[in-house]
Amino acid sequence: MSDLLSKTWAQIATSILVPNMCGYASGLITRKHIKSWYENLNLPKCRPPNYVFPITWTTLYSSMGYASYLVWKEGGGFNGAARLPLTLYGAQFMLNM
Repeated sequence: MSDLLSKTWAQIATSILVPNMCGYASGLITRKHIKSWYENLNLPKCRPPNYVFPITWTTLYSSMGYASYLVWKEGGGFNGAARLPLTLYGAQFMLNM
């Protein structure tokens, strides 16, 4: 039982960490361009402060990763009914990157 539980937690952790690491990597790439255009935009006064964005993206990527784990688990993985939804999720995620 302990092995099954640790395997489950490893799968959940992987499904959450992979999207966050991809998001972090894409953030490193785009970060150098922010000063050249984003800070010079005419921004609305109601926009959230900059410190909110990392919290928001981390929450979104973690939620997406955990949701993909649930689909994978309940849908039989890539060999079951979850194959199409997981493929579409992966394609959408790559386009987002």
